[in-house]
Amino acid sequence: MLADEDGQGETMPTTGNREHPRRTGAARTSRALTAIKVVHTLVWLSVESCVAYLLYAGFAKRSDRRAAIAGAVVTTECAVFIANRLRCPLTDVAESLGDDHGSVTDIYLPPWLARNLPAIHVPLVILTIVLHLGNLRRRASRTTDAATPARTFRAGAGPPPLPGVARPDPVHCCTRRA
Repeated sequence: MLADEDGQGETMPTTGNREHPRRTGAARTSRALTAIKVVHTLVWLSVESCVAYLLYAGFAKRSDRRAAIAGAVVTTECAVFIANRLRCPLTDVAESLGDDHGSVTDIYLPPWLARNLPAIHVPLVILTIVLHLGNLRRRASRTTDAATPARTFRAGAGPPPLPGVARPDPVHCCTRRA
């Protein structure tokens, strides 16, 4: 094994006169940090896709099973964020790998977006909650309205008439005309 030019890492001789630097701990740490940031970016994209679907479904008045699944994903992400004292759990992992400020969004998102994610995300989540609660409330009122009969009858008046069948007048049905 030979020392490289700056005396820091080791090189391995290869065939010919070329030498390749041996992978050091710093290179592995850098790759692990990049992997953490890629995973975080993919998780962020999936959560924001769920938020976008929830907004679409809310405005389209479609609070269905897909919206419930997307809502569960967003709720889980928010719960993890809140449980970790409003700090992404991957930030601690990035700092343990040697990142200066621990931000896991700085490479793959624009800096202004990375800084303002909570300020953008929270109002959107609140809007989706308001939209879907309104949709569910309207659906419940339609179900309740459909379950109540259109006309109510007095007690003792008998069952409601069948459609297309005339009901006899109770005052005149039994009296004789003279």
